[in-house]
Amino acid sequence: MQDASQRRPGLQVEGAVSSVVIEPDLIALFFYSTFVKSLCPMISKNKFKILLLLCALAPGCGPESENARLAQTAVIGLTGDFDTLLELGTANSDALHVIEEMLFLTLCELDERLNLQPRLAKSWQIGAGGKEITFSLRDDVFWSDGQPTTAADVLFTYQLAVSPQVGYTGRDRFVEIDSVAVLDRNTIRFTFKKNYPDALLELQIPILPKHVLESVPHEQLRQSEFNRRPIGNGPFVLTEWRANDRLVFEANARYFGGRPKLDRVVFRIVPDETVLLSSLLTGEIDLLPYVAPNKLSGSAMNRICACCAIRIGAIVFSRSI
Repeated sequence: MQDASQRRPGLQVEGAVSSVVIEPDLIALFFYSTFVKSLCPMISKNKFKILLLLCALAPGCGPESENARLAQTAVIGLTGDFDTLLELGTANSDALHVIEEMLFLTLCELDERLNLQPRLAKSWQIGAGGKEITFSLRDDVFWSDGQPTTAADVLFTYQLAVSPQVGYTGRDRFVEIDSVAVLDRNTIRFTFKKNYPDALLELQIPILPKHVLESVPHEQLRQSEFNRRPIGNGPFVLTEWRANDRLVFEANARYFGGRPKLDRVVFRIVPDETVLLSSLLTGEIDLLPYVAPNKLSGSAMNRICACCAIRIGAIVFSRSI
């Protein structure tokens, strides 16, 4: 077993196991966010504390083992398929995290201390008494088809998000925006109707490629080919989607943050939870987001390691009017 100095940051090695399971009170979307980030060095959000066993991705844990490094492919089991890989149309929380963490970039993101950090935007300035935010974008971010990501894409994404014909359920986030202006290829300014403390958070939406989607009528966006064959700029690209069977994502060679440590992430769709658990125990699947406690007993407990995380579903305040 590796000593503490050999462990990857954010991972804890406990012993040789074949599989990983999230504790029953956790949801897949929290796992995907942290799991994928641990494999992509330039992603820093780390929304949740999680202990992931390195051995889950490699049969041997010893430093002399040929498999001591992370496996090239991780297979994650799900009971249901995604609906779409378009942020503006999905109602699936698992799909949302794949969209936001694997396929597309937001302007900035929250780190583990809930501080905003650069992502697509390398910096930003707040002016006009808090009513303006000007973003300066990176110039080394490219879509998976080779085209550069620019401020025109950011403006285009905003226009889609607020379009009634698109029907994005989160469009109310942008009601305080007065105007959006592209200042140059890599600079964009949002002007608000008033000083808006939540502005930076509300603007975090995965940016979409204008050159791919501008010819699609807004009312047809949810039925477009892009929903199942997206062009992204994140650390992975979708290479295969067999409905109700599997989705395959491969490392994006053009990703600005460097190639992810995994070559491939596969989501296997297995509706029957019993079959899904059996696949985990036999090694056909590496990771599961959920297993009912009564499904784990006997020798299975010695072959599966649980990962713990912190989840905040909502914070509700009450006030008198």
